[in-house]
Amino acid sequence: MGGVVVQAMFRNPMAEPYVIGLSSGAALGASLASTFSLYFLGPYTMQIMAFTFALLSTFLVYALARALGPSSVIGTSPGVLLLSGIAISLLFGSLSSFVIYVNASQRPEVIFWLLGSLADAEWQEIPFVFAIVTVCALALYAFRRDLDALSLGDEDALYVGVNVKNVKVALMSITALMVATVVSVSGLIGFVGLMIPHMTRMSFGSAHRVLLPFSAIMGGVFLLLCDDLARTAMAPLEIPIGIITAFVGVPFFFILLKKRGYGERFDGGH
Repeated sequence: MGGVVVQAMFRNPMAEPYVIGLSSGAALGASLASTFSLYFLGPYTMQIMAFTFALLSTFLVYALARALGPSSVIGTSPGVLLLSGIAISLLFGSLSSFVIYVNASQRPEVIFWLLGSLADAEWQEIPFVFAIVTVCALALYAFRRDLDALSLGDEDALYVGVNVKNVKVALMSITALMVATVVSVSGLIGFVGLMIPHMTRMSFGSAHRVLLPFSAIMGGVFLLLCDDLARTAMAPLEIPIGIITAFVGVPFFFILLKKRGYGERFDGGH
C-alpha cells in the first residue's frame, strides 16, 4: 500500500518508500536500536526509533525539496521531491553502513537483517505490527478519493477541493508509520512497493478504492512466496528476502525505464 500512495503522490511509476528515503530512515533508526541495544523506551524501542527516523527522513526530504526547487500554494514539485528522496535515502543508507562498521560484534546479524529477512521475527511482535499496519491501512483507505485526485496532478486535485499540502503531509506521515513498523521487523525489502502497485493496477484497474486493498493482498502473497523461496532454495541456509526481491525487481525496474511511454502516460486512478 505504501508504494501505491507514494506513486500517486509523486505521479511517478518509479517511486516507492524504498526509493524516497522512508525505508532507509526507518532502517537507520532500527539499526541504531539493535546495534547499540537501546531499550530505554521499553520493548518497542526499535519500532519507535524506526518511526522517528522515518519521520526525520520525510522532514529532510521536504526541507531539501523546498530549498532546491520552487514551491507554490500546492506545495513542492513532485519531481524535486523524488530527487530529494533519493538523496536522503543514500545519506541514511551510508549512515546505516557506518553504524554497522563501528560495532563489529553484531555486524553479521545486522547486515543480514538489513538485507531483509523474517528469520528473526518473533510471534510476540505480530499483534503490535498487525495493529499498527491495520490502523495505517484503514487511514490510507480513507484518503482513497484524495489519492485519485492527486494522481491526476496537484493542480487538478486543488481544483476539486483537495488541500494538497495537508493531505500530502498526512499521507507521508501515515506511510512513514506503516513502513517503519514493518522495517523494524523485516529489515529492508526493496522493490515490493515498486512492482506490486503496477501488477495490481494492470489486474484490477487504477481506482484507489480497489488498488489499495488488492495491492496489500498481492504484496502479502508475493512476500510469502519470496520468503518460502528464501528458506528452501539453499536449505539449510536462508537467503535474505531482499536479495530475492531484488533479483525480480531490478529487471522489472529496467522494463519500466524502457517503457518510457508508460511513465509519461501514468495518471493513477479516478
